Amino acid sequence: MMKITSNTPLNQISDQPGSARAADSREAPRTDRVTLSSDAAFLGSVRDSAKPASFRQDLVNDVSLQINAGTFESNVDVDQVMDSMLADL
Repeated sequence: MMKITSNTPLNQISDQPGSARAADSREAPRTDRVTLSSDAAFLGSVRDSAKPASFRQDLVNDVSLQINAGTFESNVDVDQVMDSMLADL
């Protein structure tokens, strides 16, 4: 078995002039930079200006109470709704 030893500690070697660590300490700190495409900027502005859809909170509360009580009845034809939704695709 062979044992390898060093005469100089590693931190002394890396702090010497000309080493990578010494060169990095003299450089200006690097900063990250992001550039957005015009499409991304447009989508960001659309998202920022979008307003939430309006809805009637009183009606939502009423229907929710009816559903929880088991008394909600609807005369909606589910098959017709699904056909309309699929036709839009």
